[in-house]
Parts: sequence; C-alpha cells; structure tokens
Amino acid sequence: MLIRLGECVSRIDRDDPGFVDAHIDLQLRRVKDSRNVVAHGDVVVDSELLWAILSTSIPRSPPGSPGSSADADRRVNSSSTRRVAPTNPCG
Repeated sequence: MLIRLGECVSRIDRDDPGFVDAHIDLQLRRVKDSRNVVAHGDVVVDSELLWAILSTSIPRSPPGSPGSSADADRRVNSSSTRRVAPTNPCG
C-alpha cells in the first residue's frame, strides 16, 4: 500500500509540481520518500512497525465511497468469490 501511495504522490508531483509542497499538512513528500526507502531497500524496514503506522494513520474511506469496506462488502457479496479476512501484508 505504501508503494502505491508513493507512486500516486510521484504522479501528482510530476503533473502538478507545486501541489505537494503547497500541501505540507498532508506530508506527501514523506509518503513519497518512505515509498522510495521501502521500494529500493535502502535500509532495513521493520515490517511490524510499518504495518502499525499504515493501519492506524491512513484514514478509512467514507461508507459507500469507492474503496470503502462497505463498497468492498457489496462487491464481494454480489460475486461468487468467498471473502477472506484481511491479513498483514508485511508479515
């Protein structure tokens, strides 16, 4: 998830160069930099710590919006796939 978020920030930065620096409250530069550390393996990453940060710091989508848990439930229940409990992707 962190890599995907960092890629999105990179695209925003490329397409609208002033946006990331104009919104320092969102800490987008840190997301992008963290993505680079994880993706390029520049340092050893504590996967438990990373998961704790990601699972508590990223806001949840509002109910009914694309990507929300309610939206995911609706999509899963409308298909023939079986729902699997989320797991820690870092561990």
